[in-house]
Amino acid sequence: ARERDASAIVMGWSEEIGLRSRLFGTLIDSVLQSSHCPVLVVRFVETPLRVRRILVPVKVLTPQAVRTVRFAQLLAQIHGATVTLLHVSSPQTPREQIAATGEAFSQVLQEGDVEFEMQMVSSDNPVDRILEASRTSDLMVWRSQRRYTVAGLAASDVTTRVMEHLACSMLLFGEPQVFLKTAESIAPRRENPMGMS
Repeated sequence: ARERDASAIVMGWSEEIGLRSRLFGTLIDSVLQSSHCPVLVVRFVETPLRVRRILVPVKVLTPQAVRTVRFAQLLAQIHGATVTLLHVSSPQTPREQIAATGEAFSQVLQEGDVEFEMQMVSSDNPVDRILEASRTSDLMVWRSQRRYTVAGLAASDVTTRVMEHLACSMLLFGEPQVFLKTAESIAPRRENPMGMS
């Protein structure tokens, strides 16, 4: 990709390999960690022509999350689909904070010329809420969220657990780690238990 000065990398997700090796192990994991440009991991369980309901789980409204929403809106325009933005907050999150978050999400969604829905859910189990919403969706568009461990970068527990049971098609974004760390360091921090945005 560097030699060809690529602006993006698209990788398919094979059903024949195990979860960690196909997504967060060897090849794809290495690409997500070392790529100088955005990476898109793709899995379709049926033809993209049938996409009518697009789910976008969002943790916080970072620049990366906005780009993910915008991409989902673009797909929705092409396919005549609707976009559902899902935000799972902790039961301990103040109502005022939830309301402010919902207003910010609504402003972003209204800027796109597609039909949309917001689901603001309070739960201690974001995995179940995401999987529940995905059962009525044709496609989930989200961003790879990673955490730092002693061994280096690793996929978040929530991301991994969702991937183990996700039945619908998906588009998973990964961005260059240097850019990601810089952007998130200047983004406002909000409390939320979700493992992706």
